Amino acid sequence: MFKALDKRIKLILILVVLVYIGLASFIVFGTIKDRTMDMQRQLSVQYTEQQNKNAQLYLKWLEETTRLALNHPGLQEALISERYDDTLAPALDGLRSSNMDIAGIVIYGIEGAVYSTSNISGIKSYSAIREEPEFARFLASDETSKWLIQSPYKLVSFPVDPRTMLFYIEKITDASGRMQGVLFLESPLSRLHGFYRSDDQAISGNSRTLFLTDETGELLESEGLGDERIEEIRGLANEQMPESGILMQETGNGIVLLYRMYKSEDLVVILIDTDRLADQLNWLKYALLIVNGAIAALFVFLILQLSRSISEPLKQLYRKMRRTMQEP
Repeated sequence: MFKALDKRIKLILILVVLVYIGLASFIVFGTIKDRTMDMQRQLSVQYTEQQNKNAQLYLKWLEETTRLALNHPGLQEALISERYDDTLAPALDGLRSSNMDIAGIVIYGIEGAVYSTSNISGIKSYSAIREEPEFARFLASDETSKWLIQSPYKLVSFPVDPRTMLFYIEKITDASGRMQGVLFLESPLSRLHGFYRSDDQAISGNSRTLFLTDETGELLESEGLGDERIEEIRGLANEQMPESGILMQETGNGIVLLYRMYKSEDLVVILIDTDRLADQLNWLKYALLIVNGAIAALFVFLILQLSRSISEPLKQLYRKMRRTMQEP
């Protein structure tokens, strides 16, 4: 009788303790994981939003730099005149040499005039670049200026530089609003790329920046990404961009953030790796298992001692009562 009671006491107490420890561990770890991932999302958005604002300020600064070229005395006349203005090209070279972020400048007149910095060779004619779909759409639109990511040989020069560049295009108009020409400014894409780069001190998990071009749908800087990850990015890019100007999606590989470039249809894609954070959470999970396992073992030991301290006196009392009852 007392053996059965002893077993029931042990079983009930051990089950209660194990269930309590298991549920408590599950709830604690789940809460820590959810809050950690939520904080990761918030920090990622805050950091990349600030970097995106810095990138926009950088692009606006480059725009303002072009005012020095557009306000050059005699520019309007040079674009419509058959006479070559030998003061304009040196002015463009001076502007380029004063700003290392400017890779080159080309100014086209719709009448055929072309002025550029001296580092650009093999310049295409205005009629040739008008055949490029993205540039043709820009000319037909009401936009006065635009940023886009493009290969130089598609817009300005023949294929002498294979690198993809960042382009600023602005229509040049006279006082009446009639278009007289177009300005092209080239800037290294790596400079823009640097604004979105982060390290572990900024975000827990290094980020990777890619660019999704509007014209061809090409995903630049995507070497090493699997087909599944690329399809995730394209699927997110097809969604409607909210007023906040940011799209975010969590995947099994981390966090994907999409920003629309300033004055552009091209997208900045930021991939934030959460593997390191997942490893830290796994370490916490294993630590909880070890600690809770030790606590459970301690409670089992205490339960056995408690059960013995209860059942042994009862057994002794029961044996003494039987002996007393058996005495004549």
